[in-house]
Amino acid sequence: MMIRWIICHMEISMGTRLMLLRKESGLRQEDLAEISGVSQSYIANIERGRVTNVGIEYVFALARALDVRVEHLLGLSEVVVDEDEEELTIAEARSAYTVDPTMGELLGLIEGMTPGQRQQLAGIARLLLGGPTIVE
Repeated sequence: MMIRWIICHMEISMGTRLMLLRKESGLRQEDLAEISGVSQSYIANIERGRVTNVGIEYVFALARALDVRVEHLLGLSEVVVDEDEEELTIAEARSAYTVDPTMGELLGLIEGMTPGQRQQLAGIARLLLGGPTIVE
């Protein structure tokens, strides 16, 4: 129960969230690798923070193997599972976010960026839209 509270109420990296969810499920990295189809070494690198730009296919596979929503694994939602919601395929999820070709291109570019590049892009977008800027 304490692990679930930490996962839902603390700002933690996806790697830490993955490790906590895996341990809460009673799985070893090897078990999660076998269930998800993601290699054990890649899972270890995500958990240790060596890989931070995880591909969407891996995020979906890991979330499915842990039986949690993708949004929960990414730290975007406290909802762990939604019993009424049908499971989307990766292609369906991509198409849900690609309303027009430009949006699809932007999402593809963003997906390949480092966290630092994403932060810079967000700053540029704020400037273009006239929104507040974050000074570090």
